[in-house]
Amino acid sequence: MTILERKRIGSIAVKIAATSRPAVAGFCVAVAVAVSCGTALADEGATTLPAARPSVGRPDASAGPTKVSVSIWVADIDNIDSAAQSYTANVFIALCWKDSRLAHDGTGVRAYDINAVWDPRVMVANEIGMVRKTLPEIVEVSPDGTVTYRQRYVGVFSQPLRLDEFPLDSHVFRFYLVSAGYTPAEVEFVADSRWATPRSMRFAAGAGIADDISLPDWDIKWTRTQASPYAAIAGQQVAGYALEFSASRHRGYFYWKLLLPLTLIVLMSWLVFWIDPTNAGTQIGVATTAMLTLIAYRFAVDQSVPHVGYLTRMDYFVIGSSILVFLALCQVILTAYLAKNERLALALRIDVWSRIVFMLALVGLAAISFAI
Repeated sequence: MTILERKRIGSIAVKIAATSRPAVAGFCVAVAVAVSCGTALADEGATTLPAARPSVGRPDASAGPTKVSVSIWVADIDNIDSAAQSYTANVFIALCWKDSRLAHDGTGVRAYDINAVWDPRVMVANEIGMVRKTLPEIVEVSPDGTVTYRQRYVGVFSQPLRLDEFPLDSHVFRFYLVSAGYTPAEVEFVADSRWATPRSMRFAAGAGIADDISLPDWDIKWTRTQASPYAAIAGQQVAGYALEFSASRHRGYFYWKLLLPLTLIVLMSWLVFWIDPTNAGTQIGVATTAMLTLIAYRFAVDQSVPHVGYLTRMDYFVIGSSILVFLALCQVILTAYLAKNERLALALRIDVWSRIVFMLALVGLAAISFAI
């Protein structure tokens, strides 16, 4: 493909991105970036050399750190697993650096196996298990020695999370590239200058996230990139580069599917204060039913909340609700005892006060759990 053809493709992709839906626009941006990395490199007659010309050491090592420009495009985020402290994503990267030792007299791009040339040995520091690389492990070298490496990572990435605020929580997630074996003084990651001005909160210098990701229960707030040295061992850092994005949990599901039914169960136990204490059987039946319903409900929704070793906002509300239902049962037994021993007036006064105190306690519990 000639330089003119690549420029035309890049120009068309940018025009389509400017006039299309978010999904199409995001894809076109990724195409434009990939083409732009090769625009200055490509020409007709590109050749592939055998793996027989390895570069020894960093290019121009005496001149300081080797600069590696980075472009990152998050095509999709499939899932965020709060309990497993991880997220599943589909990420494209493009790396460019200069190695004058690979300059050649040809007119086209020369493709090398990545093991045949020097490369920054990039890996993802926070990958978990099987993270697939779906593109060939090759680099493209232009006549002036500019090297371009492209890769796509698909898999699960770890992210430590504190869920104290669940379900009102927001978190910062990280896609962390590191240069294995090279310190920040040897390799310097920089944002690709071709992504100069962020167009929205989903775009940062040298990076972006697609608008129509398949993540129904989270909302992406902002994106940023930064060179961030990585310390696998205390005191020993390697060069690193991180894409960070903030996501907040959609709360509607938890309000309507979890909190509303739980509140109704608690209010069911509150109704016993309106039943005549002489009807002890009815009072105790309602209170006991509320308690059993609450226990069954907690088992039913157990899979909808993350399992962590500390209490979240949701846990405080559930525990507080359980205590209120139990206290309602205790109050019913007390007033039934008083009514049976001819102290009905006192039992009625306790019921009246219980209606007020119980409701204030429920409102206070909700405020402490979700408003403060």
